[in-house]
Amino acid sequence: MASFIESLAMISMPNMGQNGKLIMLACYLDGSGTHDQSRVIVWAGLAGHIQHFKEFEKKWKRQLRDPCDGLKPQIKALHSSYLALGDGEFAGYSEAERDLTRKNFRQIIIDCELTWVSYGISKEAWDNAVKEKKIYSRLTAESIVFGKVISTLCKSSLPDEPMSFQFDKGRQPESIVRMIEPAIGDAKKEYVSYAFTPVALNVGLQGADLVAHETYRFFNKYMDDQGATPIPHLQRLVDGAHDSLAGWFGRDEIDRAIVNVDSSFTGYERDEYLSYLESLDSGVLEILCQFFNVQHNAVRRIDNDRQIRF
Repeated sequence: MASFIESLAMISMPNMGQNGKLIMLACYLDGSGTHDQSRVIVWAGLAGHIQHFKEFEKKWKRQLRDPCDGLKPQIKALHSSYLALGDGEFAGYSEAERDLTRKNFRQIIIDCELTWVSYGISKEAWDNAVKEKKIYSRLTAESIVFGKVISTLCKSSLPDEPMSFQFDKGRQPESIVRMIEPAIGDAKKEYVSYAFTPVALNVGLQGADLVAHETYRFFNKYMDDQGATPIPHLQRLVDGAHDSLAGWFGRDEIDRAIVNVDSSFTGYERDEYLSYLESLDSGVLEILCQFFNVQHNAVRRIDNDRQIRF
């Protein structure tokens, strides 16, 4: 009987054999779970070839049966925020047991040679920037990091390689759904599909959640201390992964990104043209695509400035 990953690959990339790539994406907000109260919004993607995810699925499910080296019973799924807080299935875990469990699951991402990408943004900095500059007001902070993750992964593989993006079925707001196709289309890939699947069944999404949570914890700390360094768990994800990219949009990075995007719209009556674009849904997406193309000099990197290829 085919595993969930095998079935997913056959449905989302039919007749592609083992040549396709799967991308698992996850979002992390703060404990409130709402955009309005979040200081930091993070989107992360876990990517690899089908055969790598098949191996990942085997190892991850085995680890779910023994998450803490025989010290704790099996769990149904890894929810990184619950693990960090000792809630849900992780109630009763000591700090050392939670740390060991994080290490065990993190190591599977490294051992299976998966690539990860994560972008974080200060919601307050974005909201203040667009308010002060009176421009791009219809774009959200989440749309920027969401699009950057998808665009980066699309552009980091060969044009003719099929890809399938997988999202959490429990979280598919209209604001996200309407951004998927523009982000994919901007990368000019020949064959890309996307779908929403349950986190409980798709363990790849649990892996993406782990990356999103680890980078969120660092970005939240980095907002208050730009001299902060990644905690050991994240640093080992950076150093040990097949490839990794983590980028941050604070106020300085947002201002540089806006300058870069502004410069892409040239000519007489530029401001009038931008105002016209922002009045149209299609125009807002056109502007958003320009943010996808913002070069890395407008994004602060914490990943040794790697060039992503997978």
